[in-house]
Amino acid sequence: MPSMKLRTMTANYVTNKVQNRLKEEAGRVLEAKELFKDIRAQSHFPDLMHDLLTLFDGLRKQGYLDQVLGLFHDMQKSYMKPHDFVIYDIIIIVMCRSRKFKYALELFSELSQRAVV
Repeated sequence: MPSMKLRTMTANYVTNKVQNRLKEEAGRVLEAKELFKDIRAQSHFPDLMHDLLTLFDGLRKQGYLDQVLGLFHDMQKSYMKPHDFVIYDIIIIVMCRSRKFKYALELFSELSQRAVV
């Protein structure tokens, strides 16, 4: 069984390759989303703050804001519970970059109510 460090390095390498492709080709956004799901399903967790922000911001830049929100809601239903402030922070950043300030403020309020802040 590969070591955790090797699996993490492999996941980071793959994620970085996807990020580079994401910057190059708009049509690869959905492929990046699927690859991220595959990595997550195999327990190869990428560095959440960096990789999720890059993936979500790339999706946002290509006009896939609904996909970002869909992934966020999927996380709410799965083992990657978004009560972790990092996930909320990423979504709030993406919402602000999308000029969705009302939604970002609602998420921040939700964080405050959960005492995660």
